[in-house]
Amino acid sequence: MTERRSPETSTAPFFSRRSLAGRLLWWFLCISLLPLGVATWVTYATTDAAVRRSVAENLRAIAEAKADQIEAFARESKKGVSAISRSPELARALEAYGGALAGGVSSPKYVEVDRANRPFLSSYTESAGYPDLYLLTPNGDLVFEVKAGAEVGTNFLTGPNRGSQLAKVFDRAKTLLETEISDFEYSSRTGSHVAYIAAPVYQGGKVIGVVAFRLSNAAIAAIVNNYTGLGRTGETLVGSRAGDHITFVAPTRHDPRAGFSRKIRIGGASGEALQRAVRGMRGGGAFTDYRNVESVGAWSYLPSLRWGMVVKIDADEAFAPLASYRRATLILGVLLVVAVIGVAGFLARSIAEPLVRLTRAAALISGGDLKQRVPESGQDEIGELSRAFNRMTADLSELYETIEEKVRTRTRELQDANEQLEATREQAEAANRAKSTFLANMSHELRTPLNAVIGYSEMLQEEAEDTGQEAMIPDLQKINSAGKHLLELINAVLDLSKIEAGKMDVYYETAEVGGLLRGVAGIVEPLAAKNRNRFEVICPADIGDLRADVTKVRQTLLNLLSNAFKFTHEGTVTLEARREPAGKAESIVFHVRDTGIGMTPEQQAKVFEEFSQADASTTRKYGGTGLGLSISRKFCRMMGGDIVLTSEEGTGSTFTVTLPADGKPVEESVELPEAAIALKAGPGSTVLVIDDDESARDLMVRHLSKDGFSVVTAASGDDGLRLAREMKPDVITLDVMMPRTDGWTVLAALKADPALAAIPVVMTTMVDNRTLGYALGVSEYLTKPIDRSRLSEVLEKFRRDGRDFTVLIVDDSPSIREMTRRTLEKEACRVLEAENGRRALEMLENGLPDLILLDLMMPEMDGFEFVEETRRNETWRGIPIVVVTAKDVTEDDLRRLGDAARAIVSKGDDQVEHLLAQIRTLSARTGQTAEE
Repeated sequence: MTERRSPETSTAPFFSRRSLAGRLLWWFLCISLLPLGVATWVTYATTDAAVRRSVAENLRAIAEAKADQIEAFARESKKGVSAISRSPELARALEAYGGALAGGVSSPKYVEVDRANRPFLSSYTESAGYPDLYLLTPNGDLVFEVKAGAEVGTNFLTGPNRGSQLAKVFDRAKTLLETEISDFEYSSRTGSHVAYIAAPVYQGGKVIGVVAFRLSNAAIAAIVNNYTGLGRTGETLVGSRAGDHITFVAPTRHDPRAGFSRKIRIGGASGEALQRAVRGMRGGGAFTDYRNVESVGAWSYLPSLRWGMVVKIDADEAFAPLASYRRATLILGVLLVVAVIGVAGFLARSIAEPLVRLTRAAALISGGDLKQRVPESGQDEIGELSRAFNRMTADLSELYETIEEKVRTRTRELQDANEQLEATREQAEAANRAKSTFLANMSHELRTPLNAVIGYSEMLQEEAEDTGQEAMIPDLQKINSAGKHLLELINAVLDLSKIEAGKMDVYYETAEVGGLLRGVAGIVEPLAAKNRNRFEVICPADIGDLRADVTKVRQTLLNLLSNAFKFTHEGTVTLEARREPAGKAESIVFHVRDTGIGMTPEQQAKVFEEFSQADASTTRKYGGTGLGLSISRKFCRMMGGDIVLTSEEGTGSTFTVTLPADGKPVEESVELPEAAIALKAGPGSTVLVIDDDESARDLMVRHLSKDGFSVVTAASGDDGLRLAREMKPDVITLDVMMPRTDGWTVLAALKADPALAAIPVVMTTMVDNRTLGYALGVSEYLTKPIDRSRLSEVLEKFRRDGRDFTVLIVDDSPSIREMTRRTLEKEACRVLEAENGRRALEMLENGLPDLILLDLMMPEMDGFEFVEETRRNETWRGIPIVVVTAKDVTEDDLRRLGDAARAIVSKGDDQVEHLLAQIRTLSARTGQTAEE
């Protein structure tokens, strides 16, 4: 009898462990169920932690915001009272009331003084928004009150009011000579709790009394009673310590009558968070509030008012979402397990059967039967794979038949593409040259006013130190620091062409991230206030250090923050730093978020392009060159990081900067230069020969060695600069045309280095087989802003035997001339001034100075034309000229200055004697200078 198999038995081999379907089913279940369980648990745990962290961060943010608002209110109140206390009219009124009080408040003299001064004193009170104003003499007599009451004429140190808050704040202001705020106290006159702000009044540098204003707690109560973001049970507690108790100074949500009535005993079990706050502690967490209800919140101390503040919410409300999430997670997990088992069986069968058919068909095709076709079935990936097999077979057949024609066609297309790419490259290079020229010319206009800002701030700082005005020094230091930083930003923008040319270096150093952010925040604080924005800095205390080019990191953050403040009005800008894992290493991630205008996808696509703004309307409204973001991203990529943008129009933008935490210089494969050759030929002078031509170097070595010189050679400009710094040679010969770093670049670097600027340089070049050399045609070269120590060195170099030393300043900027004149006069120099080259020539007709400080960019006659004119005149030719300019000097500029060069030398064997003569002369001058 034949046994019939049931359908279940017949399908068993299909799902055996040896079949594809069986293995798929097994692995589907393993891959799905195990991770599902782990994911469910991890998701719940993560959500629990996230909810708790979110609640804590939200409360901490609300607490910080309220503390900032209250502190800002206190600071602005102090600032306003301080400003009023410095009014000369107020001082005269206080002195007049004090003198008239001797006859009593009803005396004709007091009435006359009161009639003359009460109107403007009342206007002070009304304009400042305070209920009352008081004037007290140094001995504590109240001589005036806007709300004229019985206290006028009483003494607040010995009279019945001696223990009042007004008496206390008067005593602190008079003793500490600062603006002070008192605690709140109940006033029977007003029927409410009031505080006082007092400031000393000066006349002739002497304290003649104190002015005080009465302060209502309405503004502070409005901040405290704002429950935005605190749900149904959240509230703000504000308390002031008095002895062994803490008194609530504002009503609470659950106790509207708590203000100045509810108290907490220090050391008791109730209100432990508020106890911590009044002790000056900051923090957050769970605690039992004054109602003995479990709560979670954040606490901080308000130093201006000497209060403690707690922002809290009931724990049941804060963590209510967790209970609902726990139930939903359990139900969803059960449903997913059932669904996974069913779907796994279906997928295993549906995938295995078509793949078996495809495997057989693929074997036939691999055997070379290109006419073979795979059965096409289904619209899923398996069906697409079948159709792909068929298309592949057809394409191979066609390819074998037409391969030669396709090769010819592709070759022609490639040639056309190369020609198009070459044309595009030439256009891009032309545009880049135009941009570089624009930046070079703009550098003068940008740096010249900055030179005045930096120079005058330094002078004012010195004067403040000399005159003992210590209070002005921090502000002057901030001005100087901001000016120098702005100069760094301008220089960075002008370095854009260097970045694209591959000439920008990255200097790695280690910096503490928290300190870096504090420095950046200090610089941008004025930008935050400009558009009434709130600025937040979030940085974990244990974030650690960052190894990178700190200057470029700082400039990147300042660029991003500047944009954020510019495009945000009355919003919030946040700078956040985090340390995150990045593979085996770590990264420092900076987020710059704003609640500004945001960007559309089209604007985001071009925001990092050079010389680009979001659109024309944005440029007209907000200004800017469109370079900051481009340079910032280039800087980050040079340091191994990047910048990405997320934004939504109308809601704000977030720029994320990611940098390696332990950045290292990029190792470049560079051909090592030829070793320097040093031929010691005796005690003669040392000559450094910089030339990329080996034969030219050998020729120079032979001839100079015979003449008794010690010769050192360098095959590139970079090596030449390094050897010049190490050896300090007596003379340098410098080739103009060299790869990578040409002679003009090396010359500019030599003149910019104070340690190398005095070394004579003879430049050599070869143009069209005719010899033509250039050397710098001026005595020195300084860049703006002027380094005062470097200027002093230049003056000492040209000063002769202590006699009167006359300097002619030629500059079109009056502020630059005045600042330079003041610096020179401190160096005991006689100073002449000319606003342009033409005026300077007229002054030379009347007398010759010992030294000329010359700007290059001037109207009517610029510095280049002036140099040409002076070198044509035999009488003027010997006057030393020091170029002082903010312009980025180009090769053409140096050639123009070189027309009046003191050393013109050619390459070639027939001119060696001429070269030797120039080197001997320069070497002798250097030795003579050293002896002097």
